[in-house]
Amino acid sequence: MTTAAIQSQTSTLGSAAASTASTAASQTASSQQQLATNMNTFLELLTAQLKHQDPLDPMDTSQFTNQLVLFAQVQQQIDINQNLESMMSSQNDSALASSANYIGTGVTAVSSSLPLQNSDATFYYTTPADAASVSVVISDSAGNIVDTMSGVATAGTHSAAWNGANINGGTAPDGTYNLTVTATGTNGGTTQLDTAISGTVTAVAVDPANNDPQVLIGSVGVDLNKIIEIEAAGGTPGNLGNIGTALNNAQQQQNQQNSGTSSTNGTTGG
Repeated sequence: MTTAAIQSQTSTLGSAAASTASTAASQTASSQQQLATNMNTFLELLTAQLKHQDPLDPMDTSQFTNQLVLFAQVQQQIDINQNLESMMSSQNDSALASSANYIGTGVTAVSSSLPLQNSDATFYYTTPADAASVSVVISDSAGNIVDTMSGVATAGTHSAAWNGANINGGTAPDGTYNLTVTATGTNGGTTQLDTAISGTVTAVAVDPANNDPQVLIGSVGVDLNKIIEIEAAGGTPGNLGNIGTALNNAQQQQNQQNSGTSSTNGTTGG
């Protein structure tokens, strides 16, 4: 193997090691193994080049020194990733254990998923201004309409209940349903309103999307940061003032996200 070929391969190995540093924390074990493999190959190439170098024209060791420094930096980054992953796992475990205290309590939380428990569901919405009408649509996971009702059109935060009655005159089974509340203004324009729900926590779990702990109200998963109120078992849920504030904040965040998306799309289009 020529010196040029060996130097080319060591350069490639260095690049591979650098890319290993950017691997996600969940892949640190694989990164560690890949780094060890690259390091062993690098040392084999270094030894081969030292054996076959021209005594009258010895190799420049600065390139290999740089490679060794790079490997050390990558190893350090992998160690940091492992430590961060361990810390995050410990925090999630602690939060999940603490969340177990919610089981059996009543909670009110921002959510558009409506849990029907023992043929009973309670939800809330805020009408920002007097509207011509407010409609409530409850649908199943397939998008089929299960029930509809009229809401309160005056400005303010309102509560409503659903006993599981469906549009066919039957009773829907306990489970998770989609909740859509729409206000129609006096000018005919429509606005979908943010909603909150109340129910009894039956379990705690980890959100598979982000590994964050969440409480389960029936089969509805709710992130802890979406909880507005906690009530003791048998307590009366729903302080409309607190709920109204939370829904207004949720609506403002949604408006900001929509504004940011519109700005991005406008910039891209231009």
